[in-house]
Amino acid sequence: MELNGVKENAKILVKDWLKDIFAEEVISEDENLIEKGLSSIQIMQTIFRYA
Repeated sequence: MELNGVKENAKILVKDWLKDIFAEEVISEDENLIEKGLSSIQIMQTIFRYA
């Protein structure tokens, strides 16, 4: 599988994983995502994706 395919599959997996974690929760701006189970790398990746 080429690198782009791997990256796209990884994005889909992370997106699905985040949906599962936060499925029934409303996240406010001041919540600590690390306490919710995300690593600092995952938080940065999520922020940069939607910035």
